[in-house]
Amino acid sequence: MQVLTGGNRAKMGKEWAGLQAKAPELRGRKAYVTPWNRVYRLVTGPFPSDAAAQEFVAKLKAKGVGAFQFDSPAGQAMDGVAAK
Repeated sequence: MQVLTGGNRAKMGKEWAGLQAKAPELRGRKAYVTPWNRVYRLVTGPFPSDAAAQEFVAKLKAKGVGAFQFDSPAGQAMDGVAAK
């Protein structure tokens, strides 16, 4: 699931920390960065099913976090991100 896009990869850890503060449901989940065109996607997952991902999207949106389901293609590079 994608929770953010941004042009500065180095700031993604700080962004992830801010999202966790806004939506505690994100705490304990792993975050990843993957390139997308000229920016980066900040994503979390995986989820056991599409329904589980959509349920989580709804929880985040209720907290003011714009998220949507994102299915990465097999083999897409994902780099782990730690909250800063």
